[in-house]
Amino acid sequence: YTLFCDQDDIWHPEKLAWDISAARELEKKHGQDHPVLIYTDLEVVDSNLETIDESFYAFQGIRGKGEEPPFSTLLVQNHIVGCTVLMNSALLEIAYPIPPEAYMHDWWVALCARSSGSVQYLPEATVRYRQHQANQVGAGGVQKLLKINTWGVTFEKMNSIFMHSSIQAVLLRDRLPEILSNTKQSA
Repeated sequence: YTLFCDQDDIWHPEKLAWDISAARELEKKHGQDHPVLIYTDLEVVDSNLETIDESFYAFQGIRGKGEEPPFSTLLVQNHIVGCTVLMNSALLEIAYPIPPEAYMHDWWVALCARSSGSVQYLPEATVRYRQHQANQVGAGGVQKLLKINTWGVTFEKMNSIFMHSSIQAVLLRDRLPEILSNTKQSA
């Protein structure tokens, strides 16, 4: 199994056990050659580890407690936070190498997983997601952009994300025959 790990975040002591257990259940159901991605909620904390919000997804307002958002949503908005992800070797084989044009590594891996395997969300917060001045992405979403930017800068940022998501969709389309061929051969 492979996990993404950001050095400024803190894992819950049970994170690995919960993630691996969920992955093994999916592998038991679909086979070990079936691509699997597990991701979880996060606790949003400040630089001193004080809780800002117990749920990243509630804080962002991008998912309820219900079903996994549709694939069409994932094509234009990454809701799978990389520092919570666990992937099995079958997913790693089809997602790598990550194209240099991909906007974010975790988004690319999520697209590969959703197009060819299983994605499972665990609602437990397994990572304390530290927010500080040096965050590359961070929490806050559109509301954060609207607070700190003018409308022009906000539009420019959102347009950039849309353009990158379009490029990733084309990259995925081009890789899908290989991905699907690999998943059929291992079935």
